[in-house]
Amino acid sequence: MISKWWNKKWDWQEPPVEIMLVAGGQRSFEIDFFEAVSRRQRDYWEVLAVLGNHYTAEKRYREGLVIDRRLAQLRPEDPVVFYNLACSYSLVGSVSFALEALERSLALGYRDFPHLMKDRDLDAVRSDRRFEGLIAPYVKA
Repeated sequence: MISKWWNKKWDWQEPPVEIMLVAGGQRSFEIDFFEAVSRRQRDYWEVLAVLGNHYTAEKRYREGLVIDRRLAQLRPEDPVVFYNLACSYSLVGSVSFALEALERSLALGYRDFPHLMKDRDLDAVRSDRRFEGLIAPYVKA
């Protein structure tokens, strides 16, 4: 499964189906594998992206946040990295930090509003009174 995408450039908008469907023991194996790779190559952002997604899928939100913060350092101009960082902050209850990361994501060009409005990871952010004011300048009337 891993070899199908290993040499391909990661597409943030549509990760390979193989990654999205990993579950159970396979995900546990891949977490162990990607943790080992990331210990040897700390800046391998593609590996970190998969590892962060797996942590979140396993409800290991604090570990996912650590990964997303590292990705934000490695890819400071990537809107999806900051979107995922907003999700991680939201999942650990840090709504103010989540709003800051989401604001950065929008400023960098994130525009998938249908996804943003239904993403369960951002429930805490959407319920905050500051949310509407944050997205208003970017939503077409």
